[in-house]
Amino acid sequence: MTERLHRIDIEVKAKTFHKLGLDIITNFQQMRPSIATGEFLDNIIFYYFKKEILRFPEQIKYILEFMTAYLYIPEDISKFNNLGDYIDNFRNIDYETIESKYLCSKNDKLIPQKVRRLDDLLIANFLFLNSINYKCNYLYPFEAENSFKRKVYMNFYLPENDLYLEHFSIDEKGHSKFLSKYEEQKYIAEINLKRNLHTIHNTKLIETYSYYNKDYSLLPKLKNLLLENGVIFQDANLQDIFSKIYIEQKDKQFEEFIKLITTFLSLFKSNNLQMSDIDKIVEENEKNENNFLKNRNKIFLQIFKSFYDFYESSLASAGKIDFNDMINKSTEIIKLGFIPENYKYIIIDEYQDISVSRFKLIKAIQNQLNSKVICVGDDWQSIYRFSGSDIDLFSNFEKYFGPSKFLKIEKTYRNSQELIDIASTFVTQNPNQLKKDLKSDKHIQNPLRMISYSQDIPQAVENAIKDILIEFSEASDILLLGRTKYDIYKILENNDIFEFNEEISQVTYKKLPNLKISFLTVHKSKGLEADNVILLNMENSLLGFPNRISSDPVLSLVLANKEEYLYAEERRLFYVAITRTKNRTYLIAPETHYSSFLEELISNKSVEKSHENKFNIENAPKCLKCKKGHLVIRKNSSDNREFLGCSNYPHCDFTLNDVNVLQNQIICNKCGGYIIEKSTSKGTFYACSNYPFCKNVKNSEGD
Repeated sequence: MTERLHRIDIEVKAKTFHKLGLDIITNFQQMRPSIATGEFLDNIIFYYFKKEILRFPEQIKYILEFMTAYLYIPEDISKFNNLGDYIDNFRNIDYETIESKYLCSKNDKLIPQKVRRLDDLLIANFLFLNSINYKCNYLYPFEAENSFKRKVYMNFYLPENDLYLEHFSIDEKGHSKFLSKYEEQKYIAEINLKRNLHTIHNTKLIETYSYYNKDYSLLPKLKNLLLENGVIFQDANLQDIFSKIYIEQKDKQFEEFIKLITTFLSLFKSNNLQMSDIDKIVEENEKNENNFLKNRNKIFLQIFKSFYDFYESSLASAGKIDFNDMINKSTEIIKLGFIPENYKYIIIDEYQDISVSRFKLIKAIQNQLNSKVICVGDDWQSIYRFSGSDIDLFSNFEKYFGPSKFLKIEKTYRNSQELIDIASTFVTQNPNQLKKDLKSDKHIQNPLRMISYSQDIPQAVENAIKDILIEFSEASDILLLGRTKYDIYKILENNDIFEFNEEISQVTYKKLPNLKISFLTVHKSKGLEADNVILLNMENSLLGFPNRISSDPVLSLVLANKEEYLYAEERRLFYVAITRTKNRTYLIAPETHYSSFLEELISNKSVEKSHENKFNIENAPKCLKCKKGHLVIRKNSSDNREFLGCSNYPHCDFTLNDVNVLQNQIICNKCGGYIIEKSTSKGTFYACSNYPFCKNVKNSEGD
């Protein structure tokens, strides 16, 4: 029996979604629509937030309120196991007050004023925006009556009202359970000392407490306290403040806020929502039982509504539609029964980046033609939520397309098996990611290498390059990756090692100018590869990795299927970053306060460490107060005397005068403190660092 092969004549047409939508509309209305370019849309956004916004004082007020009171979501410190966890949770914050940003914008010789806690930042910003003159960390005019005649600093002083304001990190019962037993005793003693000083010297004190954050009532209660004490409220010159900080200066956080607005717009339009839907979202938001998030969403929606109106008017005036409009309009045309071409098969590449609007277009075509849909993609690389992509359309494919067959391609050729194993374990910590068993014939030991620095980021990057040159030669091409476009500037400031040509994204290493080095953001690197990769920003910060703004909870208002897993997309983005290499990825990170992603990899022993300095801070004594920091040598600015301070300073103010603890850690057998050297007129002795709360005393170090 002879087997016959049948030739099937199929006309194959390759189109982007842009071309598909454009063809549908053009064929339907017999006229090509004018589609707004990315540059045109960027210009609309820039013009609105840098120029048009000045015409709307109410919008300026909303933006300043959001940036100063709602950008960060406060937490009751009592919910944390220790002070270090609290510090880590809010390490991403820019602690510079808005008053400082305003004054420094007018005089760049001023030293920026930063506070230690988020609550202090909220209070300082609240006072400034209500034209209430205040002094921060104010030296109290009376000394504490003890043998040391100690100077005492108060959180805030309001000179016009001769009023002191203290914010205490305590719960309703007056406890600070996030501190150890002895550190809590010290802190409560400090609180009582301040209260007694005000009583003795007849100065007026008002108090707020961290537990107010349980119901997010800190600022409302503060306002009532101030009014009760005769403090006059008056709006500051909001337009001038806004102009100086956010228009004349390049504030990174405001730039990221604008990106957040843009992401919200993409998701909003991808879901084919209209102006009338904003009111529905506002109405639904009123059901939110969390008052802080409810108010935060409300203010954000007020900002977005005004921007959206301007955005749509600008498109209409120019006679243009944007990409989402084109896709949505194409879908409506298909639903009317207008099918310009007969598609038996629809093959979609990079399906993990599919948006709701694109899905609806494909689904409409399939429904009309009974087409078979074939999708190719990798859910581990779904990183374009900011442009409307919805990973649920991939992860739950059958829910949207019905019964289907799922095939896996698990052979990879770029990365080593060692890197694949690390990256796969990392990305699948999110249980919603589909499981795959990737295999490679390549092998490289220690494919992830951490280069840490204390201050000199350019030097750390140079160390990574030197390592690459030794192991892989000058013929290797190097890709520098940043989480945001700002990351490249961290290696350009105050150094003569690197130059950057922004037009061609090329980096020059001056010692070897012919070495091929380029810079991209991680998003732009998707689909690309290099011999070796250097990931620049592994800092625990607002714009670090993970980027906190990109995961803002306000996006849940327009996400059809919200991802519950923390930093789900940032995790996938990090997976993309570390797998761009053919050989090794270098992670540039500070010695302390590094990314939670890096911390996870270190705990799993997935990263080889290399330090800028011989001293490894991880071997330094642990801080007794915050439990997460390490004790490092610092110098007193007045007499140059060395002492030990916490690496979490200024957010943790723990100190020890005995620097010998750095080399010789003797633990107190009664309380867990450090046995340190103390000197008196009678001679030297050794006592617990928790003295006088712990009275464990030794005559000599060896006792």
